[in-house]
Amino acid sequence: MRLRLMAPMVGLVVLTALAIGALVFFSARAAVMPQALARYGAHSVQLAEMLQTEATQARENLQALSASGIARGILRASEGGGTDPETGLTLGEWQAQLAENFVAELAADPSILQLRLIGADGMEEVRVDREAFGAPPRIIPPEGLQDKNAYPYVFETLELAPGEIYVSDLNLNREFGEVQEPHVPVLRLAMPLAAPEAPPGETYGLLVLNLDMQAPLERVRSSRATGLVYLVNADGDFLLHTDPSREFGFDLGTPSRVSAEMPQVAAALAEEPTGVARLHLLNGTPIGTGWASVALAGGPVVTIIRLAPESELLSGFAIGRAALLGGLAVAALAALLAMLVARSLTQPIEQMTAAVGDGARPRPGDLPTSARGEIGTLARAFADHIDRERWYEEIIEGASDAIFTLSPAGRVTRWNPAAAALFGADAGRMLGRKVDEFLDAAARAELVAGLGQAMKGARVTLELDGWHNLDGEPLALSVTCSPVRGAAGQVTGASLIARDISALRAAQETLRVLVEASPIGKILVRPNGTIDMINAEIERQFGWKREGLVGRQIETLVPNAARASHPALRAEYLAAPVPRRMGKGRDLTARRRDGTTFPVEVALTPVATPDGPRILVASIDISDRKAAMDALRAREEELRRSNADLEQFAYVASHDLQEPLRMVASFTELLAQRYGDQLDEKAQKYIGFAVEGARRMQQQINDLLVYSRVGSRKEPPVASDSGAALRRVLAELDARIRETGAEVELTGDLPMVCANPGNLIRLFQNLVANALKFTGEAPPRIRIAAEESPEGWHFTVADNGIGFDPAEAQRIFDMFQRLNARGKYEGTGLGLAICKRIVEQYGGRIWADAAPGRGATFHFTLPAAVAGTEIAS
Repeated sequence: MRLRLMAPMVGLVVLTALAIGALVFFSARAAVMPQALARYGAHSVQLAEMLQTEATQARENLQALSASGIARGILRASEGGGTDPETGLTLGEWQAQLAENFVAELAADPSILQLRLIGADGMEEVRVDREAFGAPPRIIPPEGLQDKNAYPYVFETLELAPGEIYVSDLNLNREFGEVQEPHVPVLRLAMPLAAPEAPPGETYGLLVLNLDMQAPLERVRSSRATGLVYLVNADGDFLLHTDPSREFGFDLGTPSRVSAEMPQVAAALAEEPTGVARLHLLNGTPIGTGWASVALAGGPVVTIIRLAPESELLSGFAIGRAALLGGLAVAALAALLAMLVARSLTQPIEQMTAAVGDGARPRPGDLPTSARGEIGTLARAFADHIDRERWYEEIIEGASDAIFTLSPAGRVTRWNPAAAALFGADAGRMLGRKVDEFLDAAARAELVAGLGQAMKGARVTLELDGWHNLDGEPLALSVTCSPVRGAAGQVTGASLIARDISALRAAQETLRVLVEASPIGKILVRPNGTIDMINAEIERQFGWKREGLVGRQIETLVPNAARASHPALRAEYLAAPVPRRMGKGRDLTARRRDGTTFPVEVALTPVATPDGPRILVASIDISDRKAAMDALRAREEELRRSNADLEQFAYVASHDLQEPLRMVASFTELLAQRYGDQLDEKAQKYIGFAVEGARRMQQQINDLLVYSRVGSRKEPPVASDSGAALRRVLAELDARIRETGAEVELTGDLPMVCANPGNLIRLFQNLVANALKFTGEAPPRIRIAAEESPEGWHFTVADNGIGFDPAEAQRIFDMFQRLNARGKYEGTGLGLAICKRIVEQYGGRIWADAAPGRGATFHFTLPAAVAGTEIAS
């Protein structure tokens, strides 16, 4: 009877236990799944924000470069014709300073792959890059600069307004048009370099920052503890994939998209930028996925995708195992002790409570924490696990800062992945050990003192230079020590958050050295006029020692006559602080410590510091420049008077010399006419020599007078028709052209140029006359043409005459230089010298190339006439 009664009781208990176990399993599983998905979604958001932080930092770096004094100096030098009117620096010198600034930026931030200045024509002017991540920066020489005119980001950036930023898609870096090997994923940010008031499209060029995204992408790839992680762009192309051969396929000719591999995931991404979902893969596998989209630096949108099969989402969770073991335990107990059936029914729940309450593997869930009895205990245990897992998984494990905890004895109790990466030692090595091996004696003493305060309940932040990693490489860390409290509120240890500030220290030191070594004086002033900081150049300019000047009022450096009114001027500037020059258009002076004054140029720039707003004053001692300018003006006045005297002398000399020459020639000719039949042949020959010599001397005097006049009179530039000048010359030489049978060919219309019409006619007359004079046996053929060039207009006058040795190409433009015997070709040897003087007067060049017996080609350049220039009549 007992057995018959026990059998159904045991069967009832077993069935009830199994039913309860199954009910608990599936209920807990349903409660856990949303929290598991939420964790995946939160981790996706965290990874997306990490990528956004990298891109935003790069954007801020680029904005700082575009607003720097060097960038403004380049603009001023470009607008000033190659020289900065404020500092006297040339465009090349500013570009050299920009290259050094680029080097400092790359040295301070390993994630920057390249910094470039590209001109409006698409040609790189300054480029600093590194061969690989972590490699030292290098300045690319001029022969290594590339033409980027064909790249879309160049002309798209040039169309932006000043201050706007172009952000490229995340793709593989290209050099000389080819994808770089090994592959380097980059994000390009570019800003137009232009004055703030410049309209879009009228810019000097652009600043480009190539951000090396390899390290951030690797951090995303290695961030997962379970499941899979992907990164796609706005078109769905894979940027990160579990199979690296599918990454950046759009750049390599083998596109691979999420829509083809995971269509349900692609559809979910299209509906909302951030979310979680339970979906299925193409093979039918149920998965949980979380995703988050972000626009990198306000530019391209990328999406982090984390997914895993549902079985993996819940792997390690003790629900199923506890439920089944509980059911079996109840069944076994029921078979032995049927009288304890009621108690045995609760056994599975007690076992599950114990399994969750031990804290070994906490999992999130929506649990009835307000329930009474054992069910409530189990739910509260689950909630405790949720809180601890979120803290550990999403804050500590995913943090970019090193986080570790120490016991009261100073031994490591927790050690996150960032700490392992920073010190080169994983948690398995460090748990239970002290961190003393990573500090020198001085830093260890400071850390012990900070830990002592943390153990007393205080929160302390230390900046220590005495750290090093496992390989002995030095580290500078900012360490925050905080107390860790137990359930009763007692301090049970200390947590340390360590951030590597080595790069920041290096950047600060580089900035300090740059400011200190600057040839421009720097003063940092508070709004109330108190001097906070000066550099060495200020000490030199004003004769003050640093410790004597810092803390004084800025009026200390103002001359006595202007000191009383200076506070009002300072207040007026602070009402609307913007970067500007002081004293523009008037002489500005400053006062040295000894009371003497000197001329200065001063620029004011408002800056924001951690201690509040400040004004950065830039001071340049222009004593030498002003003295040089005064001397130059005096020299110019002296030269002007000298030129006037020389011109007057040339007129008088030409008149006084030509008059007796005309008398010699005239009376010699008269003597030959009247008494020629009485003179023998030799006497007539001598008379001919005398006449010819007098005429040649007259011609030389005339040419010398022309040479002295060219360039001696400063005439305003006018727009002259070079075609009209040539036509007049050809008309004057028409008889000579007909006589020699010459053929003059004009290729196209000749342009308007900036030159004096008379000088232009004289230039063409000398060159065409030479082509008609220095001919061979064949009739002369003269070809005249003009084409646009970077220097304005490039003219050529080519002939088929006797030519000359190329070695004489420079000498022929010197005064009185002849390459042929005097009796064979007429002339004074001044024609080409006059041509050179005319061309150089307008900023042009003249040169020639030829070969003996093959003719010669004369080249010269003249500036093009600009709109608004007076047109010559």
